[in-house]
Amino acid sequence: MVCGVANTVVRVLGSHSEIKIVPQLNQDFERRVLNEDNARQPVGFVVKVDLEEGIRRSAEFNKTHR
Repeated sequence: MVCGVANTVVRVLGSHSEIKIVPQLNQDFERRVLNEDNARQPVGFVVKVDLEEGIRRSAEFNKTHR
């Protein structure tokens, strides 16, 4: 899952960055699966843009707020 997101970031941003797979330091990460439904009830989170648009917006924000 994380590798898929990393590959999407590289593709959307036109990056030439290399993604390296390294051994996990903490097994707890495997148990943490992000799910928008889990955030909807407690905090009212609603997805408004897809992943690729979110990546583009985040990159633009980071460029202008450095």
